[in-house]
Amino acid sequence: MTKWKEEEGFSLVEVLVAMALLTITFIVSVHLVMNTVTQTTKINRSFSSVELADSILDAYQTMPSEEVKQGLNQTKSIDIASTLGLDADDRLTKYSAQVTVTEPATIELKEHLLKVEIIVQSENLKDEPVELEGYVEL
Repeated sequence: MTKWKEEEGFSLVEVLVAMALLTITFIVSVHLVMNTVTQTTKINRSFSSVELADSILDAYQTMPSEEVKQGLNQTKSIDIASTLGLDADDRLTKYSAQVTVTEPATIELKEHLLKVEIIVQSENLKDEPVELEGYVEL
């Protein structure tokens, strides 16, 4: 008959507790990584919308003032690729943009500037639309 008291090693309970702790750690780690990937994707889409809105504002600031005045007090949907002078791209079709040109609220600025409001929306409607305001010099 063998003596179990002299045997060294881990008991079944110790092994099961260790496996449970490793499993919990693994699940928490996977959850953390998945949340990070989801947030990174969302931030990248939002950043792209901000970049597009900024580029559209830059395009309006370089347009002749008479062309910008034609859209005064109107909200219109624009073709992003043609406004930015780019080739049609599948990535750009995932976004839509609206531009509103109005006069500034301050009387002193009305003679010198036009207010341009740009809203860029991703095709993923879960994303918040990006709104950007700027001014175009006359």
